[in-house]
Amino acid sequence: MIGNPIKKILELDNKKIALIILASSVLLCLDYYFVIIKLQLQNLRNAAPKIQKFNNDLSNLSLQLDKMQQAKQEHLEEQQRLLREAKKIIPEGQVPSLLEEVADAAKSNSVELTQMKPVRQNLPPAKDKAAAGQNMAPLLIKLDVSCGYHELGHFINDLENNPVFMAVENLTITPQQKDYFKQKVELELKTYVEK
Repeated sequence: MIGNPIKKILELDNKKIALIILASSVLLCLDYYFVIIKLQLQNLRNAAPKIQKFNNDLSNLSLQLDKMQQAKQEHLEEQQRLLREAKKIIPEGQVPSLLEEVADAAKSNSVELTQMKPVRQNLPPAKDKAAAGQNMAPLLIKLDVSCGYHELGHFINDLENNPVFMAVENLTITPQQKDYFKQKVELELKTYVEK
């Protein structure tokens, strides 16, 4: 009978120990989770100003992008205005006289003109921003010439300094077999004519 009460005390002590261990484990788990939750809440509080700053930066970026696009549009309009003021855009009926001026410039710069062909371009306004919204159409003048480098440079300079707007669009230079001092040049000039 003596063993029985000791056994009961030991069983009771084991139950108390198990209960204490279980309670301690639950408290440790709760403490651990509260620490994690506290850290997460602290991280969320710290992230809130960063998120607000990011949103402000995004708004500023959007505003700056709008201003940049507006400035780009204003620049394009200013370019078109300067183009109209600085260089003449001829009516379509004056294209033959322009071709004569090109031929005269070639002759005065010792450039042998073998072929000259005007080609009207029918580009949509999105492809040719200078003609967009204007009453003008692009015109390419394809030239085949033979000359030296210096003569070519003077010829192009004379064309681009002409009061009528002309710009070199494409240029291909190939050496000639028979005369090493002259090159065969394929040249495309771009101009605009009023419709």
